[in-house]
Amino acid sequence: IGTPACRTDHFETSEDDVKKAADGLIASGMRAAGYKTLSLDGGWWGGGKSGKVRRNSSGFFTVNQSKFPSSGPDGNGGLLELSRYVTDRGFEFGLYTSAASSMCSKDVGGSAGNEAKDAALFASWNICKTSSGDMTFLIACVNACR
Repeated sequence: IGTPACRTDHFETSEDDVKKAADGLIASGMRAAGYKTLSLDGGWWGGGKSGKVRRNSSGFFTVNQSKFPSSGPDGNGGLLELSRYVTDRGFEFGLYTSAASSMCSKDVGGSAGNEAKDAALFASWNICKTSSGDMTFLIACVNACR
């Protein structure tokens, strides 16, 4: 369950929204009914409409710190804490990215040329599924969740 990545309001999703969704899925009985994955789609990255740098000096994605405060003051902490929140509640955590040279909104670069690095980063955040159209991410991330 997630929001479509290319919706016009995808930049509005925040850490609190994801936490409320996870808790709401439990309270409503959806997890007990078999829903296993909660996915965060577009707008999590630093850059684009957030005005922050998209990748840090090591070449890794940064996270929009104003919407995802657990990522740390510079966004370099990633989505690990949010992923833990979601997985501690019995869900797998999914994430939108793009294997192309830009994300669907065309304002932020994608993972083209950084596929292995980004897959390793997502795996370190315990991201078990990606919506990207590129199996490189899915294989690396699923292996990390085993």
